[in-house]
Amino acid sequence: AKGVGLVGRKVEKRPQILTVKEIRILIEAATKYPQPWRDVWLAALLTGMRSGEIYALLWTDVDLENRRLFVTKSYSKRTETIGPTKAGYWREVPVNDELARLLMELRAKNAGGAHVLPRIRDWQGGKQAKVLKTFCEVIGIPAVNFHALRACFSTQLLRNGVEAARVMR
Repeated sequence: AKGVGLVGRKVEKRPQILTVKEIRILIEAATKYPQPWRDVWLAALLTGMRSGEIYALLWTDVDLENRRLFVTKSYSKRTETIGPTKAGYWREVPVNDELARLLMELRAKNAGGAHVLPRIRDWQGGKQAKVLKTFCEVIGIPAVNFHALRACFSTQLLRNGVEAARVMR
């Protein structure tokens, strides 16, 4: 009806998804300016895993021979414990060539350690989103939170022709 407005209507914001070019800038900058988060961000972008799932990932969850990893648990900042994944069930993530290279680098860096990724104090403290947003702002790409890396992964799968039902699963 003419002249009637909707109360509480929100202005649509730009989705928190980086382009392939912006993703490259992020990883290249994190490599050039030694950034302890580089491997964590790359793992998130290559797996679509949540922050707590990556934090809880152990080498016993990685099967490089069959090129897969198992997401069976997640770290909760709220309770400071390892528990089930958000959905409550485990899933399998395929390992592509780039992820295989990252996993081999991480294994070489952390020989004998149980966790796949480094233990970063700010990560356990729940500051991963703030660190990523700040780094993005400094290097001149759109500031995104950590969970946006999961959305970037999904978006790239869809753009590469993977069926939406498979991406959702």
